[in-house]
Amino acid sequence: MNEPISSRYSALPTGLPSGLPLPTFFIGFFTCAILTGCGATTSRPLPGTAAGSVTPICEASAHRGLREEGPDNSLRAIRRALDSEITFVEVDVRWGADGELFLFHDRRLHPPGVHSPATLFGKRPEELTTAERASICLDSSEPCTRIPTLRSALELLKNRESFYQLDLKGDSYQALPIIQQQATGLGVADQVIIQCYSLEDFYTVKRNFPVFKTLYRTASAAQFLDAVELQPEIIQGDLQWMTKELTTAAHNRGIRVLVKTLSTQSENPGTYQTLFRKGVDIILSDAPTKAKRMARFVEECGSL
Repeated sequence: MNEPISSRYSALPTGLPSGLPLPTFFIGFFTCAILTGCGATTSRPLPGTAAGSVTPICEASAHRGLREEGPDNSLRAIRRALDSEITFVEVDVRWGADGELFLFHDRRLHPPGVHSPATLFGKRPEELTTAERASICLDSSEPCTRIPTLRSALELLKNRESFYQLDLKGDSYQALPIIQQQATGLGVADQVIIQCYSLEDFYTVKRNFPVFKTLYRTASAAQFLDAVELQPEIIQGDLQWMTKELTTAAHNRGIRVLVKTLSTQSENPGTYQTLFRKGVDIILSDAPTKAKRMARFVEECGSL
């Protein structure tokens, strides 16, 4: 975020966010009206949330799935995370030139994480044709693991209690109407959380796609407190400046708090325990099963 929220939300716009292309708005509006009814509210609350208040929870979010069980963003890694009863799974979404939404993190194809024809190395994944994308292997297993579509990942959510955090990469914010259509058609739209990097992103989702929940990312304690006034379902902070006072401010407004621990130094029980005791609700982790075990320990010890 290049501009602090506090300098912008004091005079909230009453119309569309200024940067939202009109075609996207109209597609979103009509999709919303036909499929869900504009202004609809989400029907499945986050754990421990009721009537605008929250009960402290300790949950893990699997960063790109359970990565020790499968390649990043693969169906195998996602399914293993869901089967492990991890409540939140974060995945990266891109929108291909062929119109397909698929899961992939990196901006360009490169080894060693991707096994594909050498002619594709260096290309943006969005540029690939359907056939080219299907030729890519995410590992060296037999049969190899392919890049999944968003729809195939959404299908895994059916009849489960978990939620997806969608990190929309590149131009995929323009595909929100398609994401809404797919998620609504599968009956899992209220299990989808859209990660927002700016105020414009936030209002795009809240006004035009209210069936989705929102996660607002912040870069400082001051921005975190400003974001509390916006009332997303989740606010993401940083382990370097997160405090009990900040989590309390969010909880008083019915908002969950997420912090990521995506480095070798911070992926340890001591860090998890400190964050949970500060009131952090969700830890976005590369080792989510470890974080979940610590969450249970903290709860059992009555430390919150």
